[in-house]
Amino acid sequence: MTSIARPSTEANAAMAAAAAAWIRALMGAIVRLRQRRTVARTDIDDLLDHYQTRYARMLLPNSAAS
Repeated sequence: MTSIARPSTEANAAMAAAAAAWIRALMGAIVRLRQRRTVARTDIDDLLDHYQTRYARMLLPNSAAS
């Protein structure tokens, strides 16, 4: 019988850290766009809210983020 290999706890932690770093970079870019005002402010706010909610839920599935 074969078993399915599961990622180690360290691999999961590394993937979560990489995802969190990428999300922080994305959020920083969105904030810089907002400050430049090259895009409508409401569009940036909507985008920021969408990604914060989506990725908070992905990274913290048991959190209150919704």
